[in-house]
Amino acid sequence: MHRLAALVEQLNRAERREEVYEAALSGMGTLLEADYAAILLFGEDDRAHFVAWRGLPDEYRAAADGHSPWPPTEADAQPVVVSDVGDCDLDPALCAQIVRQGIRSLAFFPLARHDRLLGKFMTYWARPHGCRPGHVVIGRVVALHVAAALGRLLDAEALQRSEEHFRALIEQSTDLIVLVSPDGTILYESPAASEILGFHPSERVGRSVFERIHPGEIDAAKGFFGRLAREAGRSLVGELQIRHRDGELRCLEVRGRNLLAHPAVRALILNISDITERQQAARALRASEERYRSLFEESRDAIYISTPAGEMLDLNPAGVRLFGFASREEALTASAYDLYWEPSGRERFAALMREQGFVEELESDLRTVDGDRRRVLETASAVLDGEGQVVAYRGTLRDVTVQRALEEQLRQTQKMEAVGRLAGGVAHDFNNLLTAINGYSELLLRRLPAGDPCRREVEEIHRAGRRAAELTGQLLTLSRRQVHAPRRLNLNREVSDLERLLRRVLGEGLELSLSLDAAPAAVQGDAGQLEQVLLNLALNARDAMPGGGKIEIATRNVWLGEEETGSFPGVVPGPFVELSVRDNGTGMDGEVLEHLFEPFFTTKERGSGTGLGLPTVYGIVRQNGGLIRVESSLGEGSCFRVLWPAAHAHATAGGPWSRTDEPQPGEPALDAATMLLVEDERSVRELLATALREAGLTVLEAGDGEEALRLASEDQPIDLLLSDLRMPRLGGGELAKALRRAQPTLRVLFMSGYTERSGVGDGDGLARETVLQKPFSNADLLAAVEEALAAPETRGTNHGRTDRQ
Repeated sequence: MHRLAALVEQLNRAERREEVYEAALSGMGTLLEADYAAILLFGEDDRAHFVAWRGLPDEYRAAADGHSPWPPTEADAQPVVVSDVGDCDLDPALCAQIVRQGIRSLAFFPLARHDRLLGKFMTYWARPHGCRPGHVVIGRVVALHVAAALGRLLDAEALQRSEEHFRALIEQSTDLIVLVSPDGTILYESPAASEILGFHPSERVGRSVFERIHPGEIDAAKGFFGRLAREAGRSLVGELQIRHRDGELRCLEVRGRNLLAHPAVRALILNISDITERQQAARALRASEERYRSLFEESRDAIYISTPAGEMLDLNPAGVRLFGFASREEALTASAYDLYWEPSGRERFAALMREQGFVEELESDLRTVDGDRRRVLETASAVLDGEGQVVAYRGTLRDVTVQRALEEQLRQTQKMEAVGRLAGGVAHDFNNLLTAINGYSELLLRRLPAGDPCRREVEEIHRAGRRAAELTGQLLTLSRRQVHAPRRLNLNREVSDLERLLRRVLGEGLELSLSLDAAPAAVQGDAGQLEQVLLNLALNARDAMPGGGKIEIATRNVWLGEEETGSFPGVVPGPFVELSVRDNGTGMDGEVLEHLFEPFFTTKERGSGTGLGLPTVYGIVRQNGGLIRVESSLGEGSCFRVLWPAAHAHATAGGPWSRTDEPQPGEPALDAATMLLVEDERSVRELLATALREAGLTVLEAGDGEEALRLASEDQPIDLLLSDLRMPRLGGGELAKALRRAQPTLRVLFMSGYTERSGVGDGDGLARETVLQKPFSNADLLAAVEEALAAPETRGTNHGRTDRQ
């Protein structure tokens, strides 16, 4: 018994498992007179494995490892004694292995503690029946004390491992762990304090947890700790700002738990995370979202998000305006498929998105709510979910309707430019021929008496010549190649000349009437532009009366004072001639009137108007120093009043006026003037000379510029040079400059069959001289000569009249 007590004392004092193993194996062998002994403990695989042994060979241990008469869950296991291995119920192979090791009997003693089976203690004898009855009692006692010692040491090891694990977690954690007393004194801080606060944990222990908290958040922090401390087991989460050692404010998230009642803690435990970067990222994300939202809301391009099925998920204000929706809410009820002009448009878009996942500046036609057609450039990309599936389309729409219309106009202009170049190439010859034909027929008509049988044929020749001249002029006007040649115009005559054309253009069903002033003042303008103004206004009136109606064109003299012209730059108070076009059509409301002269604004059906007719009228009238007024109301028709400045008027406010027929001071009378006529086309030159001489002028003729210089050098005074612009060897412009070097006050009048002012530039002092566009009538010629002779004498380079081109 003394040996047993010593063994038990030794086991109780053991501080390491190895000491337990050594004492148990030695003591048990002695007390039980065993030849061998071993200790096996259950592992994580629930099998018993050798941890210590005495005298057992490796071969046996390898065969017996893992075997146990009890499972680890059998806490009340009893000792098992095998008196003779040769006659037992053990596994035969295992028994054979045991016998080969010289073992004839053995005993199993369970190592149980607190209802837990730790393993088994094995004793072996080389003889049968080695375990006597008293050995079982001793073995059970020793096993109980071995189990107690091992359990104690295993629990200590587990606790140490747990503490080390917890310590590693605390010390390696990026979060700061703080233990705080109820009064706010810091009891412990983890190493993360150095990173989060800039202080070593030892510097903070014993200080107040409220130190370095932002002054503006002290009250909130104290309220947080107060609520946390009042209730055991309570958890709270909050945010606060604390100043780092370097002075920077850090934003912290604090998770607190009340463990004052926990015997191992007895403190408030705080888990603190530095969320400064997260907050900064959140602010940056919010700013980015705000920028995106701002871009989304303020973009001039439409921005949309839709599903592949066509459901509209979002549309910015520009998109709402583009399609004409009343609101974004209305837009989100629409199907993207319905917004394409043709179903094939959306199908083409969807096919490209399926094939490549994006489209870039895909040109498509869309339909607005009102049914208008808009041309857009669409750029879009697919939005994918986490599995790579397309969940939406996100894109932009740029409205290029106006741009494409302008490009089409440019193409049309280029076509007309080509027509104009072709027309200009033949204009000179045609116009010279027509000048001769019309001029000579006009002379013949003047000389033939009314009853002459040839007069009818000559009249037909004259009419045909005028018609040919009109066709040439219309071709040039169509191609925008007609020369802008302002001259004195009689509005009554211009309107009357256009009457037949207007009736043909307006068609049947419309009644056209003229109400012309008996003696309208002359105006200064281009006949082609005036024709364009009148045609546009008449066609606009026709379109306002699809069911037929009446159009009245009228002229009258009016006077505009300062109060009527003051708000219009370039418009001078004085006498004007009013040209009005009135219809009894549908009329216009205030909104239409407000936008009437805006380019591309039209109330006509698609394809029926360009929106450029009235802006062109407005531009021509303002270019010529005039005004245009519009009177209209729905159902009452419209009246367009074009106010054209009178030319060289001498009148008083409110009274009639006319140009005096008497020569003005410095103006030579026609029968006292000498002209130098220069024209390389003989038939035209002879015609013009005849017409001018019959008007009483003295005419010197020259076939080209060089001959004209020789004539001018004969010291004969010349009042007016009338010269063709394009001639061989020396053109009209060069000739005029050469003559003015000798006679600076020489008046100049050009004529040309071409469609540009060739040879006349702004830098030579000739840019504003009148150019007579061939073919012209004898009357036009004489009017131009009379006007040129009436002009003030030219001095230096500042010559020409302001009403000349």
